[in-house]
Amino acid sequence: MSRYRISELAGPTGFSPPGPAADADGRTAGRAADADAHGPPIACSLGASDMTERVREWTDMLGRAAGRREIDGGVCITFPAHAQLIGRLADLAVREQQCCAFLTFAILIAGADRVTLEVRAPHEARQLLPRLFAAA
Repeated sequence: MSRYRISELAGPTGFSPPGPAADADGRTAGRAADADAHGPPIACSLGASDMTERVREWTDMLGRAAGRREIDGGVCITFPAHAQLIGRLADLAVREQQCCAFLTFAILIAGADRVTLEVRAPHEARQLLPRLFAAA
């Protein structure tokens, strides 16, 4: 399982995998993970091809958002409260947290018309949030 440091993920055009060190399967061996003394490493365990697909999934999901605002330690994204969309959102958030354990996600269902996704990151990783969760 590869781990990418936050500095390797946050390229000049956004969230992108590092290039030349990937093997034939798109995985990169031997990358040291940045560790926070009080939490999980600030790293992503996805290989390059899986990361590309995940970014596509987030782009599709964020294209359905009704609003976005900054919150303490992160971002809050509002979506219409449709059961299928909420299910897909929950699935995507769980899978994202599995590869990027430094992120935390909360899905809040508020009334019949909206659901919000709160994404928080430790201080060292907050510069990623606007790139990862920007309005599409």
